[in-house]
Amino acid sequence: VSKMPEPKKDSSLCTDEREKFRDLAQKRKTVLSSIDPGVVIKNEMQVFTATGNKKDLQRIDMYESVNGIITIYEGKIDSTTSKDVYQLRMYWDGLIYDGMTPNNAVLVAKTHPASVERLIDIVNKMKDANGNIYHLVAKKWDEL
Repeated sequence: VSKMPEPKKDSSLCTDEREKFRDLAQKRKTVLSSIDPGVVIKNEMQVFTATGNKKDLQRIDMYESVNGIITIYEGKIDSTTSKDVYQLRMYWDGLIYDGMTPNNAVLVAKTHPASVERLIDIVNKMKDANGNIYHLVAKKWDEL
C-alpha cells in the first residue's frame, strides 16, 4: 500500500506564526490588564459567524478589546504582500458583519515592502460598511 505524501500546510497558519501570536497575546494581556481589567484578547477568533455558514468563517490571528477599542492583527513570519492587506481588511469587514466595530487593524511581519505600505495608505482612504474610514497600520514583530 503506497502512502500519499502529507499535504503541505498553509504557510499563513504555520506553527511559528501561531506561537508568536500566543506569546504576544500573553504579553499584551499582562500589560493591558492594568489599563482595563476586562481586556479581551483572543487568538484565531472567527468572523463572518453571522452568516450561519461554516464555509464563510475566517480566522483573525489576534483580536484585542481594551476599554471598548477593538484592534485586530494579521501576521506573517517574514514579509507581507498586497493579499495580506486585503485579508486584514476582510477581517475588519467580517467584524462589522458580525455586529462589532473595529478601530484598528495591524499587519505584522518582519518586513513590509513599499508596495504594501502604499496599498495600506490607499485602503485607509476608503470607508467601511459603517461609514468609518479603515485604520490599518504595518508593524514589525519587534515593535510589538
